Amino acid sequence: MEAAQDGTYTPLARPLFIYPSATALQREEVLAFVEYYVENHKAIAEDAQFIPLNSEQETELKAALDKLKESAK
Repeated sequence: MEAAQDGTYTPLARPLFIYPSATALQREEVLAFVEYYVENHKAIAEDAQFIPLNSEQETELKAALDKLKESAK
């Protein structure tokens, strides 16, 4: 798990991204989905048998969402 999270387990491990735009986040349902995804990423990953983000990656994810939400205002 640690090797996948730190990127040394290549090429078999790669991140999974979603790309919501600031414009899309202005729609209530898109924002709700992205916030749900961010808040529940660990359970979602584990349910899908993926490796969840480590704490540093989680912090980066939440900061990126906050920045995107700010630009959507």
